[in-house]
Amino acid sequence: MSLFRNGFGQFMKRKGMDFAIAWLVIIGPILIGLAGGIWYGSGRTPALWVGFAGIVMLMIAGALQLWPSKWKSQESVQQSNIIFTPDPTTAVFTRVHVVEAVAPPSIFEQPIDPRLGTVVYEVGNLGWDDDMRTLHFSLWALVSGQLVIVHQRQADFLAKGESIVIDNLPRPFVTGRMVVCVSYEFKGRKVNVVDFYTNENMSSSRGYAGQMNKLRESLKQVDGPNDLCRSMPGTATPFI
Repeated sequence: MSLFRNGFGQFMKRKGMDFAIAWLVIIGPILIGLAGGIWYGSGRTPALWVGFAGIVMLMIAGALQLWPSKWKSQESVQQSNIIFTPDPTTAVFTRVHVVEAVAPPSIFEQPIDPRLGTVVYEVGNLGWDDDMRTLHFSLWALVSGQLVIVHQRQADFLAKGESIVIDNLPRPFVTGRMVVCVSYEFKGRKVNVVDFYTNENMSSSRGYAGQMNKLRESLKQVDGPNDLCRSMPGTATPFI
């Protein structure tokens, strides 16, 4: 509301200023011309005063015309001081990749158990303008209806534009669901993000391997009363 009032007030001031300048520019020359007639008619003293008034009006009009440029410069300074602060929960990205099992060299062709493959997951900082600090992240898999932890790690910081890749983790299933939970501090905010993944809709011809797809929308929390990652697996169980 205050922004609207300030903007409307500035608009009205400018309109009033433009109106005043227009009339000063009109009346000023009229008074100067009138002073010339008075000079040869009524007397020199009244003519000087009338002419002086006309000149003053033109000078005021010229001064007022300089004010809009000053307003624009002030507005540009105010706009340059505005800092865009995006949602801190979008600073992080995660990926989970299922690696296809590779058969050892053999003269006999035998089916390969997909569970002999591995899992790779990545946690990264998208790199706005700050580092992530006090990171805790973990990977979970849904096995026999229960979320079990596959890997967890912590890091003091993660620089902007960088990521941490964890590979060669055991593949817990042929097809299934996984959860990545990341907690971190970003610009003084405590952030928790929980991402859900699945390979159930991936190609069976490649052993359901490849980059896993997002199962649903992420769970996000900023400065919440409870730490979502500390509450795992209970945090994600109702949504998996």
